Amino acid sequence: MAIGIKDVARLAGVSPATVSRVLSGGIVSEKLQQRVCAVIEEIGYRPNLSARRLRAQKNDTIGLIIADIRNPFFTAFARKIDDEAQKNAQRVILCNTDENPEQELACLRLMEEENVAGVILAPTLSTLKNPQILPSRRPIMFIDRPPIQKIHDAVIIDNEEASAKLVNHLYGKGYKNILCLYGASSATGFEREKGYGKAVKKLGLPSFSIPVKHAIGEVERALQPLLSGIISPDALIVTNGVLALKVASLLLKEKIQVPDHLALACFDDEPWMQLIFNGITTIAQPIKQIAELAHKGLTRRMRETKNPINHVVLKGKLIIRGSTQNIKDKHPRPYDLKIL
Repeated sequence: MAIGIKDVARLAGVSPATVSRVLSGGIVSEKLQQRVCAVIEEIGYRPNLSARRLRAQKNDTIGLIIADIRNPFFTAFARKIDDEAQKNAQRVILCNTDENPEQELACLRLMEEENVAGVILAPTLSTLKNPQILPSRRPIMFIDRPPIQKIHDAVIIDNEEASAKLVNHLYGKGYKNILCLYGASSATGFEREKGYGKAVKKLGLPSFSIPVKHAIGEVERALQPLLSGIISPDALIVTNGVLALKVASLLLKEKIQVPDHLALACFDDEPWMQLIFNGITTIAQPIKQIAELAHKGLTRRMRETKNPINHVVLKGKLIIRGSTQNIKDKHPRPYDLKIL
């Protein structure tokens, strides 16, 4: 039989109301508090938090819906959100969508069933195009991908500007044939590819981008024109860290030397990027700042629903490493490589 608050009260020799005050942090004497806590510890009582929140008409739970828990960006972001929630005596329910609109809808339904106080969401492309599917009864904070319609708060980085930083850096190092490999499953990938396209056009360079999904073998298929020598860029931009790891593994497997044969730049500053190719040049996202602002903004919105919608746009930081050294300092390229 389940142990209840009345059992704790009986064993501690106090009233159920006193036990309730102890559990909720109310005013009780230190002696009574110690007695009640000792009984709770002895019998292993665990309060029903859902029932307590219902009775108090208070919800301290935040929903966090991310696109891909395997992506180190989202892993680090989720950890930081949980840290912020714990500081504020809040709970977090985490869901993963895998960029699947149906899974995202299931996650949103779960948040409704759990009656969360607010949701932090990395939306799928489908939701960005059709925001009306989002619940209107609770605050939603967008992260990583901005809503097309300014009807929800958001904390994002300027993806187009970040891509332009990479293009301009490569151009300044002497690279003129820059290929872009971008994630085709998310709005982030399309934004970064768009920034790349604008930047190379402004510089009068050829534009060549290849979309790719995260399925096994997709990166090798997408880069087959490069591997076979049909195309021959002198630099490659990859729009997220998950793809970058697959690309780096493929380049090592095919013995394509970076940067001698191909310069490499990407997004997301992950630890492994410092271990190969004399370090990989990348755009670091301010994950800690994004999480802190997203949590703070959602918490404010939960209290003050009538405030104006707020979009915060942060900058990515360019970290220059050996994978994009000056082209004049590189070894001659193999004779059979062609120029775009």
